[in-house]
Amino acid sequence: MVVKVGFVGCGGIAHTHMERLKKIPEARMVAFYDVVSEKAREAA
Repeated sequence: MVVKVGFVGCGGIAHTHMERLKKIPEARMVAFYDVVSEKAREAA
């Protein structure tokens, strides 16, 4: 089963969460939002 994950806030601790999620085969990062749009683009 695939679990889709979206991020609201792409700074600080979000990067740690993203790195951990990359190690979970069932996890898919599908959405990124930040009030600083450049941070969201970089995360995607």
